[in-house]
Amino acid sequence: MAVLGRISEDSQRRLCAWENFQQEPYLPRFDSIQQQNLDQLIHHQLDDFKKKAFLSHDEIAHEQFESLRQIVTHAFNAVPFYHEKYREAGFEPGDLKSIEDFFELPLVAKEELLAAYPSTIVNGDSRLGNNFMTCSSGTTGKLLKIHVDEHAAIWHLFGLIRQYWLQSQFEIQREDKAVWIYSAPPFAGLFGGGYEHGFISSLMDVREIIRNLRNFKPSIIWCSSSILASLIRSEFWGDWGLKLIVIHSEQTTREQRLSWSKQLGTPVLDEYSSEEASRIGIELPDRRYYCVEDSVYVECLGIDSDYLAIDQVHGRAVITNLMNKTMPFIRYIQGDLISKPYYAETPFEHGKFGKINWRTFDDLGGRLTDSFIRPDDTVIPPGVILDILYRSASDYWNFVAGFRVVQTAYASVRLDVVPDAVADGTKRLEGFLEQAEKMLSAAFGCPIELSFKVHESLPVARRAFRPDDIFVDAVSSSPLYYRIKDQSMISREILI
Repeated sequence: MAVLGRISEDSQRRLCAWENFQQEPYLPRFDSIQQQNLDQLIHHQLDDFKKKAFLSHDEIAHEQFESLRQIVTHAFNAVPFYHEKYREAGFEPGDLKSIEDFFELPLVAKEELLAAYPSTIVNGDSRLGNNFMTCSSGTTGKLLKIHVDEHAAIWHLFGLIRQYWLQSQFEIQREDKAVWIYSAPPFAGLFGGGYEHGFISSLMDVREIIRNLRNFKPSIIWCSSSILASLIRSEFWGDWGLKLIVIHSEQTTREQRLSWSKQLGTPVLDEYSSEEASRIGIELPDRRYYCVEDSVYVECLGIDSDYLAIDQVHGRAVITNLMNKTMPFIRYIQGDLISKPYYAETPFEHGKFGKINWRTFDDLGGRLTDSFIRPDDTVIPPGVILDILYRSASDYWNFVAGFRVVQTAYASVRLDVVPDAVADGTKRLEGFLEQAEKMLSAAFGCPIELSFKVHESLPVARRAFRPDDIFVDAVSSSPLYYRIKDQSMISREILI
């Protein structure tokens, strides 16, 4: 992977710290996989791997259950954490005879893995090949080191190439180049047999990022929505033949992505992924999210129960990574809210291979810990709050420069508003506030008290995170930072 451009000394120190983290003596770098072998795998197996997205429902269910059976059996026999947990639940691998049996397995929380790491959760079996390391993003305030085996890493690469191919409506080919704009180089950074990748540090000045993009001329850009927004503000246009922009990590709405796509003349599509699960869902050109069924099994459980969500629009995402045997994640509570997966009547289709029969879901609700709480203790996902404020503000683009929303009590919400100095936004705030109050009251199911304060700039939040027992708390403090001109959420930090 080519590293493009130069960055500041401070940014370089941060990258060096990442490199040191990656190069711990017992954790080989990804380039320990021989490039020749990787080239051969891509040449001989990638086309067949792409076609797995077009299997029938029955074929997908059969392969998926077999993968679940294998990962559960392996975890029971080779990973002490799961062996003890399953024995305490009275479970042995032979009991897993149907998907209903799988639903009876105990859930796994991040706190359990943090306590078990590394002695009882990492499988050091050398037969799994090299062992690579990454780490969770830390959005919950708890950073978890994650070990990945060689097979899972290669599967991750294949999945990324297939994702590009599907999201570009099958236009991406071996000669196309991609660039990752991120804070640090990804662990899965080497590609062979074409599909050249470059890395640009997101710590660079935006003008330097654009200069490197123009020099590299990628067909695909992979970045966060806030990075994309800063590129758009700087009048960035992919006029060299840009085919696809994939955004990730930050909450956006379908309307935002459609607006960016129209503005740039290039599809802007979302990716829902995590370090624990790898690729969970990808947004395809029909604007639905599709569960990546051969890499992860996705469940949608009730917000306040351990059973499948039935009467709720959104539920808790619980994932099982089907690839990684070195550090398994089985029925792992992801911490996000998603709408319930279902089989689309008219799924995305390829003229030659047919329909994609993966389950779909319509939207992401955001982090559960960023949700607002109604008086009856049900939650409003942050994605709903974001969508309400996006729509409320859409009539006032020229008058509101930015805002932050904070729930201060069950039926009380505060808006910190930054008017646009050029357009004298204070003259038009009333309409924005009135519309926001109506839509928020509808979401809460009762009238709410909406207060607001005008600021020259958004107040700085302290870095703290909501406690796990928030649902027994009487007050919710969950701001969503949202800049109108950037059209992106820039933080999920919690005010205390």
